[in-house]
Amino acid sequence: MRVSSYSFTRYAVKAINDKQQTIAKLQTEIGTGKKLLSPSDSPSEVATAENLSASIQRVQQYEMNTTLASQRLTQEETVLTHVSDALTRMKELAIQANTGILSAGDKAAISAEASAIRGQLLDYANSQTPSGDYLFAGGKGDTKPFNDEGSIAYRGDQTDRYIQISDSRRVKSTDSGDRIFSRILDGNGVFSTVADVGNSGTGMIEGGTVTAIAAYQPKAHSISFTDPAHYEVRDDAGNLVTSGAYSPGQGISFNGLEVSINGAPDTGDQFIVKPAANTNVFDFVDNFVSALNTAVHSDTDQASYYQAMGQAIGNLDRSIEHIQSRRSDLGSRLSYIDTTVAENKSIDYLLNKTRGEIEDTDFAKAASDLQYQMTTLDAVRKTYLQMQSMSLFNYM
Repeated sequence: MRVSSYSFTRYAVKAINDKQQTIAKLQTEIGTGKKLLSPSDSPSEVATAENLSASIQRVQQYEMNTTLASQRLTQEETVLTHVSDALTRMKELAIQANTGILSAGDKAAISAEASAIRGQLLDYANSQTPSGDYLFAGGKGDTKPFNDEGSIAYRGDQTDRYIQISDSRRVKSTDSGDRIFSRILDGNGVFSTVADVGNSGTGMIEGGTVTAIAAYQPKAHSISFTDPAHYEVRDDAGNLVTSGAYSPGQGISFNGLEVSINGAPDTGDQFIVKPAANTNVFDFVDNFVSALNTAVHSDTDQASYYQAMGQAIGNLDRSIEHIQSRRSDLGSRLSYIDTTVAENKSIDYLLNKTRGEIEDTDFAKAASDLQYQMTTLDAVRKTYLQMQSMSLFNYM
């Protein structure tokens, strides 16, 4: 079979060019660390790698989201720790004030410290994030949630903000100031007790307990003294529920609950038992300070003072419990974030590993292939040069 010099030259040049292109590609793979340099290299693998890259970017966004959520919730937890400490100190002051050996100066000093703590609580309630948003304003981050206008009311909203932290998980990153500072049930959390402001005796009602929750109905009742030795209990419709002879400290049971009254009530004195209502912590503090600043001129005034101190201690207890429950909830959310972060890291590792197996250069194989291609290229060149130099004249 005859092979023309033209055909051989064309074949040899093509072989050399193909080898050079293969070598150039291998050198680029080694230099960049990537074996998929263009979609034409392997369309299916390139598509898979692109999908994996999109998933990795999404996981990286979740990582930023978890950092943001964790920072915000950690700040909130720190603030609520300060709030709890402030309320605990306020309770200590209330216990200190609930004695009969305080002078007017002592009460003034306690009142001054309590007022200062009230200011601290207001500052905590108006805490801001590093970006300037109000921490407890709900969805109205640019609105100061609590303003002191004689009384303190919430001016944010009830919006809960959530942050996506994985494909299937999101976490609540905010708590409204209303939920933190204003939804605190007074009394014992089920019902509250209060002495009527018009009482003329020295009777004081205790906080009471629920004795039969199934029998309890959330409606108001009054305990009225028909004379200093007898009482009657009526519901909010005026119906007589029970009555009896009064004995200081003895339990009075009705509506699935029990309360006791101490002191010496006068005829016509009245005590109210009503369902617990949501109250804000600032009202509890204001009532405490107001009682401290009220002058005591009689035994009746003294009884009213002790009644107010007892209520203040009970309400501060409820406030502390409420803040602790919010902190517990924050701890659960932070733990949820930590678990998700660990899972996201595992997913990110697997995604990167899989993508790497598809698009990253196998350096050992690439180096071996490069050496082979360079050797064969050298052989093709030598063969071509030898063939080019061959001539019949060499044999004549």
